[in-house]
Amino acid sequence: MLIATGIYAMYSLIRYDQFRTGGYDLGIFDQAVRHYAHLKSPFSPIKGYQYNLLGDHFHPLLIVFAPFYWLWDDPRVLLVGQAVAVAACIPVLVRMCDRRMGPVLSRLIVLVVMVSWPLQGLIDFDFHEICLAMPLLCLAFDALDRRSSVAFVAWSILLIGVREDMGLVVTMLGIIWIVQPHRDHTPAIETRRRPAVGIAMILTGAISFMLVVGVLIPHFSGGGSYGYWDYPDLGTGPSAMIQSILTHPGGAFHLVVDNATKRQTIGWLTLPFLCLFLLSPRWIAATPLIIERFWSSRQLLWEPRFHYNAPIFLILFIAAVDALSSRPLRRWRTPLSWAMLAALAITIPVVHTANPLAEPFAQLPGQIIAHSSPSVQTSRQALALIPANTCVTADDRLVTHLTRSNRVTVPGTTGPEPTYILLDMSQSDTGGGLSEPHTALRTAIASGYHVIFDKDAILVLRGQHTRPDPARCGPTAP
Repeated sequence: MLIATGIYAMYSLIRYDQFRTGGYDLGIFDQAVRHYAHLKSPFSPIKGYQYNLLGDHFHPLLIVFAPFYWLWDDPRVLLVGQAVAVAACIPVLVRMCDRRMGPVLSRLIVLVVMVSWPLQGLIDFDFHEICLAMPLLCLAFDALDRRSSVAFVAWSILLIGVREDMGLVVTMLGIIWIVQPHRDHTPAIETRRRPAVGIAMILTGAISFMLVVGVLIPHFSGGGSYGYWDYPDLGTGPSAMIQSILTHPGGAFHLVVDNATKRQTIGWLTLPFLCLFLLSPRWIAATPLIIERFWSSRQLLWEPRFHYNAPIFLILFIAAVDALSSRPLRRWRTPLSWAMLAALAITIPVVHTANPLAEPFAQLPGQIIAHSSPSVQTSRQALALIPANTCVTADDRLVTHLTRSNRVTVPGTTGPEPTYILLDMSQSDTGGGLSEPHTALRTAIASGYHVIFDKDAILVLRGQHTRPDPARCGPTAP
């Protein structure tokens, strides 16, 4: 676990030092957690003026990172915290594997899983709240293994605080609790509690999801509706979606696999486990996450990249390991375990050959070499010109180096007029599909800004009012 934490953290910190992290999403979460650390609502100026991030996604569990900002007020707290959270899966996974295979094999297979392409994608994507779901999912399944109802309920409820879609995952966990066969050592009192615990989690997960999506997120967003309805092929809202699924179930299923990218991603998520997970009911915990992605019209969600694949991959792995204890496979447990290890190991070079972006750890040597590149040095020189407690609009790739000292946002976002504007003219946009830097430059010049730094395509523009104002332009200003 310590070695994995070190590798994950080193990779993330090098990316930060090379200006490869972005305001979307590291800067957004850094601003929100910093506000938590100052006992304020989780505002994120990158998203907008007085933008409460709970109105975007519901992730109150992010507050667990806030106390660490009292020790080190820096966005890299989240990078290190994410590394610890993901690596924390290791001892729990090993414990579950030890119950079904030899100690050497269990450690080898967990090792390969922790460097697999979905886990690499999670660490590579700056920071995301889904990192907190990883150890909680492991702990919830471990509690299910041990038939510990108290622990199962506790970890499941905490999952709901990670993100709104985890409510549906908790519902699935409740179903699994009911249908999962009892072990011989299950106490009689647990036998009586089994249906009640499962039903409680089914209702808790479903009700929390509806409450969060229908009430809490619209409340925090200022009365707006849930902003991530991306399912036009199934209707304009939940009721239309339900009607479409009931009347055309075949079409709903086909929508999951109607694209080559979807099929490729699903294949890379499932084939390394030899589809053994289908023999365990635990795989159904991944269905809300699979449907959420592959029914969506957002093509980025279909790709074998970013953080989206990690929780699905983790659940399928846990289900595949659990399937080794099923009656049909018990006799072949050891050879199947080695076969799954081999398949997982083979997947690493195969995926890298097919899509190098899906395995970003291979880029690490090049990032280390680029530590003193001219572009990195120029970016640091430009940032040194920005006084603290001034309002700044910056290219997405520069934002995370300013959030700890300034109210900073990206071009096109509403808010107080910035004192400084930082642009990277070598890029096609100012980050993640935002406005073009040349458009932002023309707008700034027309508004009275003048260039005070121009080197290697990095520009710094300054407005007329340069006096620091902590209340209006400090790092915790809304």
